Parts: sequence; C-alpha cells; structure tokens
Amino acid sequence: MTAPVGAAASAPPVTAASPIGAASSSPGPAAAAGPPPGSTTPGGAGGDQSGSDRTDQPAGGAGPDGQGQADDDAGGDGPGETTTGEAAGDSTHGVTEASATEQPGRASQRHEYLRAAERNYGGDAVAGDKFVYYLTGTAATEKLRPFPASHQDLVRHAFVPPVSWDDYRNEFRGRRAVVLRGRPGHGRDAMAIRLLQTVEARAVYLLDPRADLSRLAELLSAQGIEKGAGFLIQEPIDIAQLDRYTFENLESALVEADARLVVIVGSDVSLSHDDLLRHQMDLPEAPNRRDILNRHLGYHLDDEPRAQQILARAAVEELVAEHLNGAEATCEITSVLALHLSRAAEPIDTAAVRAHLRRRHADTFDIWFDSLQDLELRCFAIALATLHGLPYEDVAEAARRLHDRLSDGGALTVSAEGQLTVRRGDPFRLRATSLLRRLRASTLPAQPGQLPTTAVAYRDDGVAGQVIYRAWHGYCIHDQLLQWLGDLAAEGSAEVSTYASRTLGEFSTYAFDYVRDHALVPWVNSGVARRQQAVADALAVAAKIPALHGSVVQLVNGWYAARTQPRAQFTAALAQGTGLDRPDPRTSLAALERLAMVDSFLVRLGIARGMTELMAGDPDRLAQAVYESIWRCLGDPRRTAAGHLAFVVVANDLVTERTVGQHVTVWPTLLRLAVEHRHLQQPLSMLWARTLTEGQVNRVAEAVLRVWAGYAESDPGIQEAFVRMARGIGRMDGRAGATLERLARLWNGDEELLPLPLVASRVSAVLTSAAAESGRHTEELA
Repeated sequence: MTAPVGAAASAPPVTAASPIGAASSSPGPAAAAGPPPGSTTPGGAGGDQSGSDRTDQPAGGAGPDGQGQADDDAGGDGPGETTTGEAAGDSTHGVTEASATEQPGRASQRHEYLRAAERNYGGDAVAGDKFVYYLTGTAATEKLRPFPASHQDLVRHAFVPPVSWDDYRNEFRGRRAVVLRGRPGHGRDAMAIRLLQTVEARAVYLLDPRADLSRLAELLSAQGIEKGAGFLIQEPIDIAQLDRYTFENLESALVEADARLVVIVGSDVSLSHDDLLRHQMDLPEAPNRRDILNRHLGYHLDDEPRAQQILARAAVEELVAEHLNGAEATCEITSVLALHLSRAAEPIDTAAVRAHLRRRHADTFDIWFDSLQDLELRCFAIALATLHGLPYEDVAEAARRLHDRLSDGGALTVSAEGQLTVRRGDPFRLRATSLLRRLRASTLPAQPGQLPTTAVAYRDDGVAGQVIYRAWHGYCIHDQLLQWLGDLAAEGSAEVSTYASRTLGEFSTYAFDYVRDHALVPWVNSGVARRQQAVADALAVAAKIPALHGSVVQLVNGWYAARTQPRAQFTAALAQGTGLDRPDPRTSLAALERLAMVDSFLVRLGIARGMTELMAGDPDRLAQAVYESIWRCLGDPRRTAAGHLAFVVVANDLVTERTVGQHVTVWPTLLRLAVEHRHLQQPLSMLWARTLTEGQVNRVAEAVLRVWAGYAESDPGIQEAFVRMARGIGRMDGRAGATLERLARLWNGDEELLPLPLVASRVSAVLTSAAAESGRHTEELA
C-alpha cells in the first residue's frame, strides 16, 4: 500500500466564511534566534531541548496504531547494538504537548544550521615541486641542496610587488632571522624568497618543518654552510619552542655564516615570548591575482603581448574567472594556471587545462591526507570535515568519539604497582595551533552578536567534501562512521546533530542501499527523535540526486502508510517537512494534512514539526497555505487535535531576527508576518482564539503566548504588534479575550518571577476597552 503523498488532501475545502485571505508572494527572511530575555520556555525543562521525545512503537512492531510495547533498544546503532547515551531529554517516550514547544525558535534555528551545513559540501605562489631538505639532527639527515633555481628565477623575474614592498625590503635588510606572518595562499613563499634575493642570498634552502629549532644553530654550524646562504622553513611544528635564547643562538650562527633564516607562519600564530616580537614581520596582502597571472604568463612565454592576447580570448577568460574570481583563489593556483596556459598548444584547449588543474588539486589532496599517518590526526580531519565551521570544542569531542570507535584501546603496560593498564594517548602531545596547521585549518573570526567561541574550519572550503568522500571510499570503516554519526546526532548539540545528519545524507548518496539498511531504518526504530530527524535531513540530501529521488520517495511512502508504526509515520512526517526536493512544497503540506487523521500524538507531533520545517524555508510565501491547512484540520473532528498542535508548534518554533545598527530584535515569525501582510492578521487572531479556548492544547498555547509576551516586553515595535493582536482576539471571541486578560494578570502577578509589567498593562487596557465596546454594541442591538 502506498500513501497518497502527491495527492491533494481530502479535508473540507476553505469556504467563503474562512478567515484566510489571498495568497502572499512577497519574500521575507527566516532567521534563527533563541527565546527572549525574561521569557520562560513552554516545556519548562532546561538544557538542550531540541529532541525531547521518544517514539511509541518500533517500525515493524505490533499493536493497533502503535499502542503496543515499545522496544527502546531496537536498532540503536545497527543490527544487534543497543542505543547508547539516550538521556530522557533525547527520547520520545512519554512525550507531552508541553515538551513539544519547549524550545522557542527551534525550527528557525535548525533551518540556519541546515543552510550552514549545506555550504560545507560543495598554497603559495611558487609553482612546481618544492624540494625539502632535512635538518633534523638524525643519522638520516640529508645533505642540504638548494631551492630549485627555476623557482628562484620565476620569483626574480615575475614577482609582482605588493603595496609598500620597498618598506618591507628595507626592514628585512637589517635582520638575520625573521618570523614572517601571513595568510596561506597569499604568496608567502614568493615574498620570502624575494626578500632573501633582496640581500643577495647566494643559495636558498627549504628546511623540513620537523627541524628541531632548539638545535638549529648547532646543526647549521655542523653542516659547514657556504657564506651568504638563505634558509626558509614553513610552518615549523615546534614554533612554540622558539624563545629568546634559541633565537639569539640562531642569530650568532647566522652571523658567523653570513646567512639568513626566514620562518613562515600563519597570520593567526602568536609568538610565545614578547622578546621575539622584534623578529616578527607581518606580510602585506598579496597583489591582484590577475596581475600575477599576466606577469607569470608573460615570463613563461617570454612574450608579454602574446600573453595579453591569450588572456583576452573568451574561453580563456571563462577559465580564468572560474579559478580566480572567488575569495578562495590562491597565488599558487594563479601561478599554476599561468604555467599550464604557457604549455598549451595552439589553439588552447581550455577543457584540457581545466582537467589538468582538477587532477593536480586531487593529487595534492591525496598527498596531504596520506601524510596524516596518526589516527588522532585523521579522526580530527574527518570530524572537522563533518563539523566544518563549528566551535573547536565540538570538533575535538567528535574527533575523540571517532577515535574511540576506531582505536584498539592502546598498548597494555604494567604500572609501578604491578597493575595491568591500557596506555592512553598523551592529551598534551599536540597543541591546538599545531593541530590546525597540520590539517590546513584555521580559526574563524567571531560574528557580531554571537557568544564568544573559537570556530574552526579548513582554509579551503572544498577540503571538507574531499575528506568525507575519502573517509567513505578509501577505507573499510563504513559501520564505524555510521555509528559515530548516530552518536553525534543523538547526543551532540542541536547544531552538531544537524551537521551530522548532513554528512549522513552525503554518505547515502555514495551507497544508498547500504546506508538505508545500516542507519536509516535502524535509526527510525531507535525511538530517538534526533536520529529520526537526522534520517529526514539525510533523505533530503539524497532526494536532490535525480537517480535517488524515486528510492527516497518510495522509502518515505512506506513509512507514511505504516498505520501500526507511529515511529515510522513520525519520521515520514519529518521527511515531508524537508520538501523532498519537490518543486512545490505544498505537495508535502497536503501529505501532512492527510496524515493528520492518524490518532497518535507522536504522529501529530511529526506533522506539526513537518509543517514548521516547511514554513521555515520561506515563511512569507507559505504562511497562507499553512494557515489554510491548519484551519481545515480544525474543521475536521479527525484532524482537530493535529491542527491545534500544529499551530502552537509553528507559533513557538519560528522566529525572525531583525538587526538595526547594533540592536538585534527577535520577532515571533507569525507576528512579524501579520505586521507585514495585513491579510494574515485576522487568520492569526482567529487561530489564537480557537487554540486558547478549546481543550486540546490550550495550556500549551498559553505558555507559547507567554513567550511571545516576553519578546514584546523588550521591544516597542513587537509590543505594539502584540497588543494589536490581543485587541483583535478580544473583539473576535469573548472567551478568548477573557482568557487573555487572565493571562495578562498572571504575567505581572506576585507569583511571576520574571514579570512583564508593560505588556500586561497594555494588554489589560485594550481588552477592557474591547469588552466595553462589545457591551455597548450588545445594548444597542437590544
């Protein structure tokens, strides 16, 4: 049996008496925010509340409409493995109306997380190979050889000086050892070589980043270096060991050899000793990439006019724009592009050049990832790819979880007391800054209005997708990866859970049947709401692949029609809430409305969240359709309970941030829509009146309205809109007005810990006035 997912709902149509007006088409934002200062959450419970429910019945279980005994351990992480770490707040067992609305702004926040996670999938300017010369002090130390002359010639003849370059050259002349700080990809190597050429270094050597800096002076002296040499070391592993004593010894050895040392570090690296600041130079921004391309191509061709002619061709311009117009364009890729264009035969085949660049990028990634020999580094690389852009602490915790999944526990040792123990890794072995350098990652600047945090990300956004692809296709760790994502989805923060679901979706595009059998179906049966939401999010990713869309819809339809399996129908409703990449989200809205006939609170919760998720994507366009759907549900006895719950969840979970200067206000999205679209004012007031006076979820509605009042207390604009809505409710329904007046007294009563005197006073005043007007109108009619 298949569910009528694509069919229109059979509920009664909107009549002429319906309060719903014409459809709105104006665009509008759907930003994320938390509850307002001074407000209480309807559910009461604190902590991370985004997954506070556990489902009634495992998919495939018995019992009429899922009323049988729940199997709480079914399919936690895979066949034969029970669910781990399922705190009460992470399950759907015993879920109530109050817990359904315990996190104001939940859907808007999730929408922002999903958009950020979606963005995650989608070098310096000396082109060619770099010879690394080891100076580590071991028996295997290689004899020093100079940096390739061809690369030095490229810098000598094709270097494009950045702004104020002469000032940097003059400052460098008086130094023997210097630490150059600069952004990767902004020509740091070329600038360093050019500075060494400025002082006429006779040879330039590239030292191994693993060189022992504390013994570098001794090793330089032992090598018998020729006079006037220059040494270049990039991102040294133990930069933190550099101190005044070490640098003074280095300078003495360099003076004796008439040599120079340039240490290149990232712009985010801080020297550990203030005494070293005199050795530090901050490099300028790299020149325009197209200027570099012009100069390099002219150098390789030894014909600048011909270089200009080549770059003027439409196909070449398109190729150049692809690689140089983005913010991620590096000096290295610019130099490599010039090299390939100079070697291409006429007429230039831009497709072949593009393929060469793609292969080179892939080869570079393979070499880098294969160099991460340590399990800890690879686990952190995969965790960073999954949580790209999230706080360092979240990434480190995820890396630790994956390491625990993949490691064998460590070597057995005997302690001093004769006890057999497992040797654990040294948590101080690798500093965070060194770890990020090894992974070509960096910290991100804090965004205005955010709480203080240290977010981390790969420097090249494309690396995250490459790491995820390699993790799945390169190794036989599929089950461990899926189990690890299950841990993150169930136990991480709401943001971590959302990002993990996006990676699960990416894996499903690689091997849909395998992920379906080993993760999607078991997670539906797990009874953990966050995992079920992760399943829905993952299917939304897979649905975007044309070859998989039919399989995704078939799977969701099967769950949708499983009347005796509320867990499956709950997940199907969540999946409908993603839109499943359908051209018109109203198709999914109709499916949710039809499902509202099922007499299961869990399914009703899934419908409410599904409608909310749909609306979060484009609230201005979909508000009309969602109001109509809820109103039809309220007119059908089989769907009334679902309609009430859907309205309070939508009202609670959708918020919009508005920033004016430095001031950020948080609006309930439905209230904001009523202000900006007049035809939505009456439907909002009528839905509030019905929900406050009917017995399905009226107590929850009162709690959500208290949250709205909290927003209104701190902002005059929201307060004005809230009071106007209260007046409309009072005029529309006397019972609802009386309820609202009672609530206003409570908001400023003696028992209220966070009183709302402004809102309470104004709401009481307008309701008293509305009641008086209604009384006079009644007398006139009599």
